[in-house]
Amino acid sequence: MSIVSTVKQQATPPSPLAGRLPTQSLLFALGEGTFMTGSAVFFTQIVGLSAAQVGLGLTCAGIAAFLAALPMGKLVDRFGPKKMWAVSATGQAAMFAVWPFITDFQGYVAMAVGMEVIGALGGAAHGAYTIDVLPPDERVRSRAYMYSALNVGFTLGSMVGGFALAFRSNNVLHALPWFTAVVFLVNAVAISRLPRAPHDDRTPEERR
Repeated sequence: MSIVSTVKQQATPPSPLAGRLPTQSLLFALGEGTFMTGSAVFFTQIVGLSAAQVGLGLTCAGIAAFLAALPMGKLVDRFGPKKMWAVSATGQAAMFAVWPFITDFQGYVAMAVGMEVIGALGGAAHGAYTIDVLPPDERVRSRAYMYSALNVGFTLGSMVGGFALAFRSNNVLHALPWFTAVVFLVNAVAISRLPRAPHDDRTPEERR
C-alpha cells in the first residue's frame, strides 16, 4: 500500500492550480502542433511559396522574436503576467485565423514575424505568471506536469495535422489554421479564468 500511495501522491498535482496550469500547456501544444505538422505543405501548396522562402521567413521571425524578448518582458512587468498571457493567446488566435488569406511572400513574412513577437509576449507572461503564482516548493513538480502536458499536446497536434495531410485536400489544409485559431481562443478564455498572481495586483510603478 505504501508504494501505491507514493505513486498516487507523485501522480497528483501539488495543488488545484498546479492541476489547472497543464491545461494551458496542452491547449497551446495541441494548436501549435497541429499547424506546425502541416505548415510546410500549407505554405508551399496553399500560399505558393518555395522551400527557400519558407526558410527565410522563419529566420526573419526568429530574429524578430529574439529582439522582442526584452520589450515583451517590459510589457508583462507593466500590465501584469496574466493579462498579457491572455492577450498573447488571443493575438495568436487572430494571427492563425488570417493565415488562409496570405497569398504572397511579403504577407507570409509579416505574419510569421507578428506571430513570433506575440509568442514572445506569451512566453514571457507565462514564465512570470507561473513563477509568481506558484509557491517555491510546488514549482518543480508543477512545471513537470506542464512539460508532460506539452508533450501530450504536441503528440495529439501532430496526429491531427497528420490526419489532415492524409486527405491530400486543399480544403482540409485550409481548415488547419482555423482549427488552431479556435484552440488558441479557448486557451485565452481558460487563461482569463485563472486566479490573479500577486504581480497582477501591483501598480505599474510597484512592478518596476
